[in-house]
Amino acid sequence: MPATVLLLLWKLLLICLLLAGWGWLAIQVLARFSGPSMRSIAWFEAAVVGAPAAYLFAACAALFWPLGPAVDVAFTLAGFAGAAHLLWKRRPEAGWFGWVGLPWVTLSGLVAWGTAHTPLNYDAGLYQLPFARLLELEPLSFGLANVHARFGFNSAMLPLSAVFRGPLLGEDGLFLVGPALWLIVAGATLELLNAEWTGKRLGPAFWFGWFGLAVWIFLLHDTAFSWFGLSPSADLAAGLYVFYASLTALAIAGGSGAPHRTLLLTAAITFAMVAKLSSAPVLLLLILVFRPVWRQRAAALLGAGAVGIWTLHAVILSGCVAFPFMSTCIGSLPWALDPEVVTISFDLIRSFARAPANPETWPVTGWDWLPAWRRDLLPHRQFLFALLRLLPWLLAAALAMRWVLRTGAGDWHGARALGAVGAIQLAGMTSVFLSAPDPRFAIGFLVNLAAATAAMAVCAGAGFDLKPNARRRLGWMSAVLLTGFVLQAAAWLYLSIPSRPALAWRSLPRPAAIQMGDGEGFTLSAPAEGGQCWAIDDLCSPLHEIPPNLTRRRWAGRTGYALQGERPIRRLEQQN
Repeated sequence: MPATVLLLLWKLLLICLLLAGWGWLAIQVLARFSGPSMRSIAWFEAAVVGAPAAYLFAACAALFWPLGPAVDVAFTLAGFAGAAHLLWKRRPEAGWFGWVGLPWVTLSGLVAWGTAHTPLNYDAGLYQLPFARLLELEPLSFGLANVHARFGFNSAMLPLSAVFRGPLLGEDGLFLVGPALWLIVAGATLELLNAEWTGKRLGPAFWFGWFGLAVWIFLLHDTAFSWFGLSPSADLAAGLYVFYASLTALAIAGGSGAPHRTLLLTAAITFAMVAKLSSAPVLLLLILVFRPVWRQRAAALLGAGAVGIWTLHAVILSGCVAFPFMSTCIGSLPWALDPEVVTISFDLIRSFARAPANPETWPVTGWDWLPAWRRDLLPHRQFLFALLRLLPWLLAAALAMRWVLRTGAGDWHGARALGAVGAIQLAGMTSVFLSAPDPRFAIGFLVNLAAATAAMAVCAGAGFDLKPNARRRLGWMSAVLLTGFVLQAAAWLYLSIPSRPALAWRSLPRPAAIQMGDGEGFTLSAPAEGGQCWAIDDLCSPLHEIPPNLTRRRWAGRTGYALQGERPIRRLEQQN
């Protein structure tokens, strides 16, 4: 197993490097509009930009070609070229290796170890892996949601993860993007903390980033190492980018108006939204820093491109801009979904998030679902209870730091910014609670609220114009506390390993399949038992999801699926 963990660590580092390269390539393009100051970005910050940039490439490529070996090789070569140019042009800032590089290497080893023992997501076998496999077989098809309604759940993590499964990373690449994004956001947070550390005063962004990173480390066992930690699941990735967007907005509000900060904010907001639609309230951060963003409108080019291609994918898949919201569907399209399917899909998501044991027996309106929600769903979201247990200790540490390090009275500008960020997190949590109240859909907002509360306790009305000796004390305090969180996460992982699978994604189930078709050449598979297709290679959907009038068509030279079949879909034969 040590050799396997080292191999996973190497592959995680390669994903981080490729995303940094793609981020740097995007920055070179945007710098032509905003000037060379955009290039003052740090290494992990470039990787933050790399996620939406790489998604933009993968999503555009999927319109014309399968995301197979040829596209994977082009993606990899471009990423390495960008990374080489980044390493040549950008040198680490003072203190980078001690305050960023060393902690990040430690976290990388822990994340690689935990990833090796992370279980698979039920949704991976239900629709995520079958959809990713379709992306590798042919260009994006019209009306795939007619085959399986969940194929309409449009997420940037699906094409982004699929493009990493290729000659360089093999099958592992599809599952490792989520853990790699955890490392990228952790590294970028450490870079921002290092930049704030070298400033004259420690502002709200420093404290928010410090406490936020501590929370993410503390929750590793119940988030990144849990069933929704592996890609192509989008819950963890969206939460991480919601956190980083809030951190960057605080840095800009605190006076760090560098153009690259605006780019980082735009990239983080964009990727959080296109990864998980429930992250949309993160857009409210733009109100907090509207003026700097407006002055650097070139940074919006990346966001507009990613959102535009995401919208196009959504319409191609389901005929809806934001499936399963019926008001966004375009019924005149020939591959449009049955309106009843859209409504049922929306009600199913909401009902499952409210009463997962028996969603069909609970009303989708009113509050009768609350007892079942508390009984059947919350006990399976252990990160929420871990966060509640941690919060008093965070506040105690915050008050201790305030008492030891405060150098006098400060203004309330930082506290007001933290209050605004906290209010935005509450808005996000409220939105999730009223629509589909699964805490994992709001994990970024929950972490941010805890970090903002602790940061407010430290810096509200307090000044931190620290002398060298005080900074050294804070540095050692930070090192000791974060090391404690790392050791705690490692201990929990070690104790839970006997009950965890090892490299679960390398032994995917291959269920017996029933071949369905119309008798005229159109065929697809359905699992003989249950609804998960897992590693079935061809077009696959649960039996109950296949409409009897499903047919395959061609529009604009592209495959499509519509409810226009003249011959009913029926069972043809059984495959092993």
